[in-house]
Amino acid sequence: TPGETLSRGFRVTGTANLPNMEYFKLEIRSDTATTYNFWSRSDDAVINGTLGIIDRGLFGDGVHYLRLVAVDITGNVPADATCVVPIVFE
Repeated sequence: TPGETLSRGFRVTGTANLPNMEYFKLEIRSDTATTYNFWSRSDDAVINGTLGIIDRGLFGDGVHYLRLVAVDITGNVPADATCVVPIVFE
């Protein structure tokens, strides 16, 4: 849930599926960072399932942004193929 406060690891659930999808990845960055850090990648589409598991212990406290990016077979990211969710670690 956007803005949720988390104090331990958590499962990221949702859907990553587009026509001609090559893979999807999860990335995360702190509120003070300007670039995302790679977290995980999957070559398999997911529909209403687990996209990944985040180890909260690897991140400091505060606001972070979790981003899902789906990449098509041409290596492009369609305009509607990203999702960013703010979360708070404590």
